[in-house]
Amino acid sequence: MHYAGGQRNGFQRLEQELLQARFDTLARISRTLEEHLETLEHLREKIERAAGEEERSPLVAEFNQAREPAKRYRWYLEVQRDVMGLRNHGLDEFYRVPPRIEQM
Repeated sequence: MHYAGGQRNGFQRLEQELLQARFDTLARISRTLEEHLETLEHLREKIERAAGEEERSPLVAEFNQAREPAKRYRWYLEVQRDVMGLRNHGLDEFYRVPPRIEQM
């Protein structure tokens, strides 16, 4: 009987470790996504301050390229939340990847 209880405690510990690993992964993905979104915001501000098309054009290209990892991490976040059973997303409210900026 003692052995069965030890197995149960071991299983509960393992469940806790797995849950903690999932939450740690969710936190890492969220932090990385936030960093990407901050980069995009910084680039958008630089674009708005750019003097002319010659200065603006490479910043727009950099912004549009920087969207790709942001979109990928946004997707990672959605998948990780699904894995954890957090289906009611509302993620766009907090983690909205801005649209592309078109060259003029």
